[in-house]
Amino acid sequence: IVTRSPGMRTVLDKVRIACGNNSPVLISGEPGTGKEMVARTIHLNGLEKEGPFVTLCVAATPRHLIESELFGDGHPPAGSTGLAAVGLCGAADGGTLFIEGVDELPDNCQVKLLKTLEDGMVRSVGSAESVSVHFRLIASTGRTLSDIRGQSNLREDLLGRLSALSIEMPPLRARKEDIPLLVDQFVRELNQRGGRQIRTISPEAWEVLNEYDWPGNAQELRNAIEAATAGGS
Repeated sequence: IVTRSPGMRTVLDKVRIACGNNSPVLISGEPGTGKEMVARTIHLNGLEKEGPFVTLCVAATPRHLIESELFGDGHPPAGSTGLAAVGLCGAADGGTLFIEGVDELPDNCQVKLLKTLEDGMVRSVGSAESVSVHFRLIASTGRTLSDIRGQSNLREDLLGRLSALSIEMPPLRARKEDIPLLVDQFVRELNQRGGRQIRTISPEAWEVLNEYDWPGNAQELRNAIEAATAGGS
């Protein structure tokens, strides 16, 4: 995480706090602001760093499969992996479970997740038995913290449990002093991958980079730099 922004220094202070405990973390911010990067940073430097980092992207998962994906299926189909039985909660045992878009979880899954956080037990779909699990939950939302209560389906009780530590990622337009640092980082990463090598950036290009508001945030900036290394416009 590279920054010289005062807003991001606040984020880093909270990341350091999160690394010293295993309480749930809620990361909010616009798409492309680096929420998963922060989650991985907490995991890799936290108390669960020796365990797995398991992710669930709610938007990328069919709604009717989210419960079995998260908690497992007591009657997995023949030929499926063991993950189908234990779910992502079981797969994250001893590590970190990162849920991207937690406010989009179906209500029944929110209730089950809250219960799992409270008693450390998970029951697979269709199973009468519960198994013990221990994982650190980090969740993210594409909404700002101020919008979550009025504009999302996140339950108040789950929000209260998740917001033991909340981290709000500032948009790139609010931390433009970080653009040169990010560009340098992206250029070095992409140059290492081979292909067209970027050695310098013209003053005119820097002017465009600094004046644009980057609605897609750091991810959009990275995409632009990658297009340049590939010879695009």
